[in-house]
Amino acid sequence: MNLAMKTNYLHMKKSLFSFVFLSLSVGVFGQVLVEEITIACGNKFFSECEHQNALIVRGIWCGNSFFWTPIGIGDTITEEAYRNDELFTGDCIDIDAEGNVIGEYSFENGKIKSLKHFQEDGSPREAFNYKNGIPDGLNIDYFSNGEIRLQHTFKNGILDGPFIENVDLVDYGRGYCLQEGIYVKGVRKLTSSPCDYSFNKGE
Repeated sequence: MNLAMKTNYLHMKKSLFSFVFLSLSVGVFGQVLVEEITIACGNKFFSECEHQNALIVRGIWCGNSFFWTPIGIGDTITEEAYRNDELFTGDCIDIDAEGNVIGEYSFENGKIKSLKHFQEDGSPREAFNYKNGIPDGLNIDYFSNGEIRLQHTFKNGILDGPFIENVDLVDYGRGYCLQEGIYVKGVRKLTSSPCDYSFNKGE
């Protein structure tokens, strides 16, 4: 291979590498990232952790009176999300230091509609649904092995619908116990046998 051909080959290889890298970048980073989402005064809506799901801002004040916390089943998220100084409608993602998508969030007119958190291997950690930031629909919390730990159904912030609970009775010497039932406007009714909370001393 003469010098001219070698130079052309290297140029083509470099161009091809640049194209592939750009395509991958557009595929992942063309999406809205959580870093771009703010609250009304311009501070961050999310507080990121390299290997953990992002925390979400709590409080309705600007200045030094807000903080970020994890979100659990039944939590209401009243804070409004902005992007480029406008109420945000759309989806955004959270990526860890290795490039794994560990969070997906959907908003409408600044209010969160859904939240999905993932383990580093892509298995689900949490999946919550909202209406105007108020829990509405299925809200599920998973064990690290992907099994459901807790599943509640909400209607406008009130427990109303089927539920599943994998109750931790390890401290009672019994492992885990599955309970199922239904809430009707906040009133709980078991449809399965109740878990036994008596202490098991073993043999």
